Amino acid sequence: MKEITLKHEDICNQVQSIVRKIQLDNWTPDIIVGIARGGLVAATMISHYLRKPLKTLNVSFRDGAEPPSIDTAIFKYLADGLNVLIFDDINDSGNTLLWIKEKLSIVNVTNLRFGTLVENAGSKFKGVEYYGMEIDKREEDVWINFWWENWWENR
Repeated sequence: MKEITLKHEDICNQVQSIVRKIQLDNWTPDIIVGIARGGLVAATMISHYLRKPLKTLNVSFRDGAEPPSIDTAIFKYLADGLNVLIFDDINDSGNTLLWIKEKLSIVNVTNLRFGTLVENAGSKFKGVEYYGMEIDKREEDVWINFWWENWWENR
């Protein structure tokens, strides 16, 4: 298995690239939803840069986790007509983003876009508009190490 480590500087560069892509699309999110835990660092950076509010959503399918339930309190922030950017660290299998898209379709979130730092071309979810780098796990098994996952080891 190939390992790729994304350092703080790499993440900053990716976030800057993602923000530029958003700006070039002439689309601005009204609200950013960061997926806990992995998506929160970059979602916070994008939120600060664009000066837009950040909400969080805890969704995980890793390590045999039970299918999550959505905190319905977030629905009040995602009124129809708002531009909503859902942001996670990686679109790996696609399960998380597929699940979120399905749940948000129930409440008519129509101006929904997705962003990740890393896009897996082999993912089941094919709707990530904004990403920093692309991998393809169909061609090579890759594990991404994000700097915040082991920051205490590199101090």
